[in-house]
This record gives sequence, C-alpha cells and structure tokens, in this order.
Amino acid sequence: MKAKINKLQDDIKLMKQMGTNAFRFSISWPRILPNGSLSGGVNKQGVEFYNNLIDELISNGLQPFITIFHWDLPQAVEDEYGGFLSDRIFDRFNLFSRRPVSKTNIASLNLFLQLSCRKDYVDFAEVCFREFGDRVKHWITFNEPWTFCSVGYDLGKLAPARCTPQEGRQCLGGNSATEPYTVCHHTLVAHGEAVHLYKQKYQVYYQNHCYIPSSNFTLPGHNHICLFIYLQYAPSKIFRQTRKAKSV
Repeated sequence: MKAKINKLQDDIKLMKQMGTNAFRFSISWPRILPNGSLSGGVNKQGVEFYNNLIDELISNGLQPFITIFHWDLPQAVEDEYGGFLSDRIFDRFNLFSRRPVSKTNIASLNLFLQLSCRKDYVDFAEVCFREFGDRVKHWITFNEPWTFCSVGYDLGKLAPARCTPQEGRQCLGGNSATEPYTVCHHTLVAHGEAVHLYKQKYQVYYQNHCYIPSSNFTLPGHNHICLFIYLQYAPSKIFRQTRKAKSV
C-alpha cells in the first residue's frame, strides 16, 4: 500500500500514456471509519488520500469507478456483531421494528438503539457519497457479492473464513448450509439501502449511478438449476456477462 501511495502520480501518468480512460478502485472501509462506525469518527487523512487520487485521475482524463466495499470489513464490526451475518449492518431500526413498543419501555429501547444498533455499511456508503460524489459518476456498492458470500462463508477460503467444521476445512466456525444465504440476503438489502439513500439525497445533485457487479461464472449453460441459483446474485448494469443464459 505504501508503494501504491508513493507511486500514485507515476502510475496514473502511465495509465494515461497507455490510453486508459477509466480506473476502478475500492475505498477501504477501515481507512475512512477506523472502528467501522461513525461513532469512532471519520479519518480525515483517509478522505484526503482518496480525494487526491480522484483529482489526479480526473486531471489525467481517467474517470473513476469506485467500489464501496471490496471485502475489507473492519475487524471491530466483525467482532461486535458478526458483520454481514447481522441485519444491524444495514438497518439501525430493524431490531426495533420487530419488538412491541409501550410507553414504559420506550426510553430503554431508545437507549438500546443508540448504543447497540448499527447501520454501519450504509453510514460508510454515505460518507463516500458525501465526500467524493461531486466528482464520481459511477458507484459500485459491493464487489462480486456472490464470491464474498460463498467463498467467505461456505468454503472458508476468504475472510472471515467461516464454514461448517465437519467439512474438514480450517474454519473459524460457521454453517455452510445457512450462513452464505444469510450474508447474501443482508448484502443485497444493504445494496438496496445504499442505493435508496443515494437516490433520495445525492442523485438529484450529481446525476450519477449506483451498480452491483456479478462475478464471472463457469457453470454449464445447460444446468438450469445452477443458473437459477447463481443468477439471483447476478443482475448488473456494468460488467454484464457476455455469455447470456437462456433463462435471463
């Protein structure tokens, strides 16, 4: 990373010489929010780094495509409530809405919401929209959610390295039969929440776009069951697969 920072201007000049007109990169969540949430404050040095990167790209004729989340979940978020295994990642009020509210417990519930509940991914996305949205025309909410969900929570080969222990893999706990689906559901809902926020508060000013890309896949084209399962993760306006499945 240090080499990337030190050679940033040189790399961008090389891309310009090669005729590149766009550059896709991700924003590091813990670099912007060190403890994963707004409660720990925004790292101004992190914001400054990405501002300099964006300005340098644009001044050299390269359009930035920004990925908000590329699998670098802050450890504090993982430790506190399990990251994307919990709906607290995207909706501060989801837990509140599932409990009956009375006048006698409203004060304690309000305190509970302030201290315990989170919508950390959506908050992080909003910081990105607010700080960089005046120059960024294309936002990617999650990089390859299918890969993040399956390889991180089914195979255990990516962070947070979770899978069913009986599979014989070196995992840190988990359940390959349920957790990938839970995480994918929460990821897609978090995508929707971030896009909804962007359209409500920022798109009217910037007229930009939000996407979610799919991974490349090598499933047999005739395997309709596999395609049906995979394509639930796959809709995207950019990085669309060149090979069209008949079921689309």
